[in-house]
Amino acid sequence: AADTYPPHVNGAAQFGYRLAKGMTGRGHNVHVLACRQDKGKSYTEFREEGTVHRLRSHSVPTHEYFRITFPWEIRKEISLLFDKVKPDVVHIQSHYMIGEHVLYEAVKRGIRVVATNHFMPENLNPFLPFPQWFKDIVGRISWKDMGKVMGQADVVTTPTPLAAKAMHQHAFLRKVLPLSNGIDSAAYEVKDGEVIEPHHFPTVLFAGRLAEEKHVNVLIDAVAKTPVELDVHLEIVGGGEVRAALEAQVARLGLQDRVKFLGLASDAELRLAYIRADLFCMPGTAELQSLVTLEAMSASTPVLLADAWRSRIWSGTVKTATCSLRMTVTTSPPRSPASCSFRRKS
Repeated sequence: AADTYPPHVNGAAQFGYRLAKGMTGRGHNVHVLACRQDKGKSYTEFREEGTVHRLRSHSVPTHEYFRITFPWEIRKEISLLFDKVKPDVVHIQSHYMIGEHVLYEAVKRGIRVVATNHFMPENLNPFLPFPQWFKDIVGRISWKDMGKVMGQADVVTTPTPLAAKAMHQHAFLRKVLPLSNGIDSAAYEVKDGEVIEPHHFPTVLFAGRLAEEKHVNVLIDAVAKTPVELDVHLEIVGGGEVRAALEAQVARLGLQDRVKFLGLASDAELRLAYIRADLFCMPGTAELQSLVTLEAMSASTPVLLADAWRSRIWSGTVKTATCSLRMTVTTSPPRSPASCSFRRKS
């Protein structure tokens, strides 16, 4: 059960899709409950990753694609789906709306439940048109609600130990299993004999949803402040509600020749972008784990992260981002086209 699912573009949606596809590949009968992406009644579609049941939903004025479901509209439909599917195990991906009511139905029927949390209260802030003190109250309520809902599950997981600690401290969940998001790391490695033409200038890559909490604007400002002679370029993969503002920022700084918006990319295109990049940067400060960072690391691409734990630590300011970019670009080993035929970055 997922409140966000493809075609949504975010880590939680991608996790749900990959999990369903992987379980189907192992021979399990997988059913996914998610909201539909437009107006209309609920419907069922048959996809490669399983049977996807799209529940009626409503748009949110503060977000370009996120949709909400109303309890009085989905409770009966969820109950009927349980009657039809007769699941052995239920796995919810959030404590909101669909996840919450699917869990309640499963508990009522004595069905085992796994609950995975991909949520941080900061994820909500850009979509709440209220002052910070009110957002803080909403955050505390969200944590409390998470504890009330997920506390009824048989197993609770989250991608990292730090996230598990936060859930213990703020949602008062006692047993949370840190279980990393799974990716096929081999899929991002350079294959034997594979020749990939490198960029002819130092290139920084960002991939992800273009949202306020990702702080891509800080990364753009940092690129603008790097020495001109370094000729640092930035590739931005993804779409989202702040793209227009970011494009305006690039134009204002005169960076049109050095910053490229590539839009949504296929898996193959994204893999190529990881491999060709000299540095992957994730400026987001509300990440539980960051799937795209794991993918970049699987491609042996150096990463620069906001509030990172090891080595190059970026506090999130333009100044520290600029210093980190300059240090990484100037200390990286030189590359030649031939080196891309089989490249392992240090």
